[in-house]
Amino acid sequence: MSFTYDLTNSIGQMRFALGDKTVNDGVSPDGSNLSDEEIALLFAHEGNDVMRAVAAACETLATTWARYSQSAIAQRTEAHEQSQQYADRAKELRQRYGGGSTTFSSAFKRHAGFENNGNGNEFAR
Repeated sequence: MSFTYDLTNSIGQMRFALGDKTVNDGVSPDGSNLSDEEIALLFAHEGNDVMRAVAAACETLATTWARYSQSAIAQRTEAHEQSQQYADRAKELRQRYGGGSTTFSSAFKRHAGFENNGNGNEFAR
């Protein structure tokens, strides 16, 4: 998996919009970056539209952070808030630029409406 940051191409423009600009200081819960290949997949999936692809990336990151909030009890609140921020940003971008992905957004919806009670059981918020 590779990492490049060049504002003259779609990958760099998406990284700029996501704040994923510094290698090994990325937007994922573990500090990793989205790979160029993952960004390219989202870009193609969203019809080669940068802002729609950014929305898809936010949906994906919301899911990632939501899953992390379920597994990292000590950091649950921070991870949950980060997940919600990505979800809100994705919703705003979808309203503004359109698009949508049942593949990525359905995974997000599964985790966004539930919390873990610490005993391994999920419940609706």
